[in-house]
Amino acid sequence: MARDSAKRLQAPVSLVSVLLDSAQFIIGRHGLPDATAGIQGVPAEWALCTQTVLTGAPYSVSDGTTNPRHSGNPMLTLTGLRSYAGVPLIDESGQVLGAHCVLDTVPRHFTEHDIASLTEGAAEALRVLGLYHDA
Repeated sequence: MARDSAKRLQAPVSLVSVLLDSAQFIIGRHGLPDATAGIQGVPAEWALCTQTVLTGAPYSVSDGTTNPRHSGNPMLTLTGLRSYAGVPLIDESGQVLGAHCVLDTVPRHFTEHDIASLTEGAAEALRVLGLYHDA
């Protein structure tokens, strides 16, 4: 799912993540260096997906380096990522579990079509998560 979303939106990085009270856990990824594969528990205050989860709605940042909310974000500084678009993963009960997103190393404006594409990916991620829940 992450790979497909990255390809459709021509973004170098895509994630499916679950956000807990204090940390983001990446359960699907594309485009992150292999060295980051075992890194989990990104502090919630560093995760751009936190805003998506808190609002329960699509969220985007055109350029994190100039955005007052994100300009000092250590995750952006460490990774060189600058732009973000994410949609929430909302289960059948209405609980926001996490987000499906893409990130880019250049500033960019995300379109309604981009958000719709991410929403399709989020629906697929929820379907797969449901298989594990039902198992």
